[in-house]
This record gives sequence, C-alpha cells and structure tokens, in this order.
Amino acid sequence: MPYTHALIAAAVRRLAGIIGLVVGCSLTLGGAHACAGEGCSDATKPTPSNHFSVKGRQIIAPDGSTFVPRGVNIFPWHDSPATITAIADCWQFNLVRLHAWILPDAAGSWKDHLVYVDEPVNFSPDDVSYRLHDIRNLIEAYTMQGIVVILDVHERTGGYIQGGEMESYLTFMLDFVKKFKDNPYVWLDLHNEPGSYEGLGGDFTQWRQEMSTILDSLKPIAPDMMMLVPGNAWGQDSGPRWGHALVKDSQSALLSNADLLKKYDNVLPTLHVYDQWVFGRARLQDFIER
Repeated sequence: MPYTHALIAAAVRRLAGIIGLVVGCSLTLGGAHACAGEGCSDATKPTPSNHFSVKGRQIIAPDGSTFVPRGVNIFPWHDSPATITAIADCWQFNLVRLHAWILPDAAGSWKDHLVYVDEPVNFSPDDVSYRLHDIRNLIEAYTMQGIVVILDVHERTGGYIQGGEMESYLTFMLDFVKKFKDNPYVWLDLHNEPGSYEGLGGDFTQWRQEMSTILDSLKPIAPDMMMLVPGNAWGQDSGPRWGHALVKDSQSALLSNADLLKKYDNVLPTLHVYDQWVFGRARLQDFIER
C-alpha cells in the first residue's frame, strides 16, 4: 500500500498561517517535476496520461513524472492573484489543502467557512448568511497553475458523518465530483480527522461504514479522481496511543481495513502526524513499511 507518499495531509497540516507571510515574496524557483522534458532519455521519459495515479509507493503525475506533494493549507478566501503567485512561484508548492465545511447544520461556529460550487445544494440559494464562498474560481485558478487542490471536509472532526448528515454530504459530493472529475488536479480528502478512541478496542465499524459508503458512492462516478482516506483517532490512526510501542494492525483503521482500500484505484491512505506520534520516528517507519 502506498503509505510513503500518502502522508500528504501530515505535510501540510496547520500551515495556513504561512499564506500571510509569502505574499510579499519575490523569489522565483525552478520547475516542479524531475525528468519531465527534453533532458530525459527514452528509457526514463514519463508516459503521459490524463490523470494522477498510484503506482506502488509513488504518486504519478499526468505528465508521467513522480509527484512529491509540497503544499500548504488554505481557506476559501485565499484566492487572490498575489497569494496564488506566491504559492506557485515563490514557494513552488504544487498542492494546497482547502479547508471546507459543506453542511450548514454541522458547521457550528465555522458557518462562515461553508462552501459551494456554482449554486448551493445543501442550503437555500437565498440564504445570504451561508452564501459566502463559491469555490469554483478558486479551484480553477490554482489548478490552471498545475497546483493540486484538495477539498478537505472538516465537519465532525473526532466523530463520524452519519444518517441525514451523510445524505447531505453525498448530495454535495456527488455534485462536486461530477463537476470536477475530469480535472486531475482536483482531489478529495473525504473527512478531516474522523473518529476518536475506537482504536483502543480495535472496533472500526463506524469508520469502515463511513468510508465504504462514501467510496462506493463516489468512485463509480469519478474512478480516476484521487481520494484521500483518513485514519482514525483524529486522523492519527495510532491506537490511539501516546506511548512508544509499535502500532498493531488491530489499532489502526487503515492497516486493519486494507481490503477496503484495495477495492478502488487512486485511493491514498493518510495520517496526521502530531500529538500521538511524538517521539514516534521508529513507530512511523514501521507503520509505513506495512
């Protein structure tokens, strides 16, 4: 399973504050991909395709090169030309993770972060208190620069999306993937940091039900779209354990449900490496190798 490059959510976690620091930067760096042009021999030239894909432990870009994510968190209002230029040219990031809330009844104090595309599907178009962030222009502005945009759903962190909320979630997502399934630079992070202490007992029933429901609904429509499947225990998937012992398969939603992930193409398991992973280098290496 491609865990090595699948830990992209960890690499960009909690870095949104950097946006305010890079806007004034004037440094321009070089190209984003290795061996993607005339300098490649026939043996090493990439095989182009129209989408990203997973090959072993590597993510393969549409131009056939190996894609190594380097990115930053953004919010729905980070769409100014200056910000996009700084991200693309100054920092040479090739990925942004868009914090998004899509369910008005579950957004709580984050209602000013609710997003939609073109027209709202989960709230009335006349409700101006929610109609703040149509993210189509943001997505197109970044992806036209060759920057991956991960839509990251933030409702029910530490819990699960169920019942009527799942119906509303799928209403949004089905509309979203139909609109962007042909844009390879649009990815989905299915749920930010789901679940909490279930890993102590190794019961991942709710986790599996949520992920299988989402993937079974979205993948037939957008089989080529890259979809990130998060671990349990606030996305850390370590038990939850704060000690230094190695994580057992039975303590990890990702490791103990590998059969679910193998059912689909272009699925990336993800971890958020903080808190429970402190002093966890050896544990993490062991986890990745499995």
